[in-house]
Amino acid sequence: MTIRRTAKQRIARYLTAPLVGRIARSVFRERVPGSGSITETSGIDDRTVAALLFGFYESAERRFVRRYLPRDVDVVELGGSLGVVTQTIRQHLRRDRRIVTVEADARLVRRLATTLSGTVDVVHAAIDYAGEGATTQFSRGEDNVSGHLGAGSDVPRRTLSQVAVAYGLDRFTLVCDIEGAEAGMVMEDADVLRRCPRIIVETHATTFRGRHFTSEDLRLRFEALGFRTLARHGPVFAFAGRGAGP
Repeated sequence: MTIRRTAKQRIARYLTAPLVGRIARSVFRERVPGSGSITETSGIDDRTVAALLFGFYESAERRFVRRYLPRDVDVVELGGSLGVVTQTIRQHLRRDRRIVTVEADARLVRRLATTLSGTVDVVHAAIDYAGEGATTQFSRGEDNVSGHLGAGSDVPRRTLSQVAVAYGLDRFTLVCDIEGAEAGMVMEDADVLRRCPRIIVETHATTFRGRHFTSEDLRLRFEALGFRTLARHGPVFAFAGRGAGP
């Protein structure tokens, strides 16, 4: 690790201290600017609020969206969260292109529906390849902006293929941050993935059907499906499909 990178990380830790988030809440009355948009922050933890203010929140994903996503192809986003990346996608895409964003946390779905009203199709569901039936269990994260499959509330269960069929999407780009469920997607939904000219995915160490996956394992799995790695920042990757150009 370089000295410059270490210094940047130390500065980022100071800037995202909880006190900074509390001050930002007060100054901006729970409507914090940053990352090219304004986010309603009530109920969000203070560190995340500070990260939003200084543009650190999901910065790699937003940078990759602006650099690698084609402007003229519809987008499916798995894991809408606060809608920060979603708004970056909307700003980047041509206005006639469609965005479908899937989010498992009902509280965040309500935020997304309000923030993105009329510009994005918001789906309340969890992407799950390990379960069966119409619903699965979803557990909210302690920071109020993340969660994972596991003991919690019942939510509708979907696969990427089911989302694509429901919205009539044949060719689309994919933006994905689903806390480990991407392992099931690359193992069991390869046909629909191959229809994506570009994929931006945050990977997570996880276990699927008894097999452990690291970020590197998942990168290799995407490449085995025919994708080419365009860029990487930590666990976040940008991939190009076959024939998708530079």
